[in-house]
Amino acid sequence: MASGRAQIGSAPETSRSLSTSASVAAMANTVWPSSSRRRANVGPPWIVRARTPGQAASQVSASGGIALCFGMTLSLGGTSCVLRLSTTGRESDDSPVGQPTMSLVRTASEDLECLLVTRDASLVDAVSATALALGVTVEVAGDMEELRGLWSTAGLRLVGPDMAARAAALPRSHGDTWVVGQADSALLAASAELRVPALALPQSSAQLAEVMSRRTDRPDPGARLLALVGGSGGVGTSSLVVGLSLLAARGGQRVAVVELAEFGGGLDLLLGLEAASGVRWKDLAGATGELGSLGEQLVTGDGVSVLPLGRERQPPPTRAAVDAVLRSLGRSHDVVVVDTGDGRHLNWLVDAQVAVVVAAHVRGVAAARMVMEQHEPVGAQLLVRTGPGATLPAEAVSHALGLPLLGVVRHDSAVPRLSGMGVGITSGPARRFRRDVARVVRGWT
Repeated sequence: MASGRAQIGSAPETSRSLSTSASVAAMANTVWPSSSRRRANVGPPWIVRARTPGQAASQVSASGGIALCFGMTLSLGGTSCVLRLSTTGRESDDSPVGQPTMSLVRTASEDLECLLVTRDASLVDAVSATALALGVTVEVAGDMEELRGLWSTAGLRLVGPDMAARAAALPRSHGDTWVVGQADSALLAASAELRVPALALPQSSAQLAEVMSRRTDRPDPGARLLALVGGSGGVGTSSLVVGLSLLAARGGQRVAVVELAEFGGGLDLLLGLEAASGVRWKDLAGATGELGSLGEQLVTGDGVSVLPLGRERQPPPTRAAVDAVLRSLGRSHDVVVVDTGDGRHLNWLVDAQVAVVVAAHVRGVAAARMVMEQHEPVGAQLLVRTGPGATLPAEAVSHALGLPLLGVVRHDSAVPRLSGMGVGITSGPARRFRRDVARVVRGWT
């Protein structure tokens, strides 16, 4: 099974040569597997490491443009050896004792565009055809050693049904994960086991192309994507979204807020901007592709641009629309804050830093645990709300939920009063709320 940077191409000439710093010449007499014509372009962060029995290993950084086939037979000092792949920084140890080896070793962490986890050659060919058309680099992992080394670095992970059980044993990580394969019961079973959506090929090739495109055209890395999830109802998630955004804007950052919390009443109302002109979700719910400079068209006040859901009955935003909006805002803002409500769209925000807002009482902790079990947010932190009837120590809440504590925001009776008056909730009277949220802003952004 070929591994590494999967690129479709014809077999190279009958020999290639590699020169190492120790003057070891390896003539690559290729023996291509009958089922594969895939090859890998060797370049940083890979090195070629050659070893003969009883001698120290020789190695050199591989230069670009050299084509190698993993599993091919090489000539090393007149003795045949096998090229192995390592993604862990160690030489392959699965060769017979005493046999010369040449390992292609990953020496540094590198974020991957797309990782395909399968041993199914036909699935590799199907995915690679779409990737080549889009110019997306796909790395193929067919065993656990490769999978462990690459899983957490991939922005997009595509898992074949044949490897679903192995992938399920790995920890959840940032990035977008899908199951891909033929439309059959094995695909559905793999989707259920991994708890991720499935793409049936070739029927869903167009959707696969869309998924690949949005993962390789992510928001500007300078834009921080922050997502708040309510661990239970009535915990004040929207107020925290507004407070964090306003104080970050006062600190000189360009801030945008996106509302995905259905039935939240509209963040424009909480910001006192319900009468302000500007684009709302009803104008963008079906958007796809690129939106240009969206920030200039949004409802804006106190240095914060907001995309509210509004209060009219309307279809919810699609994932394509959310992706398009986040890409646009990522180019024009420093921080993008998303109010996810109960977190039902959290799996769309694969690059977000997540904070779960939880009330400091037993029912609040129990409800937050259910939310976390449903959405399994990666790298999430806790924002603990205290007040009358919510007096559990924040450290105890953090321990009970197994999440690190981001901050504590105490109840401030001035917040609902100011909100009802249409006055900014971080203004003078809400001193306690403002101080607590300011500490969170410093710790999060």
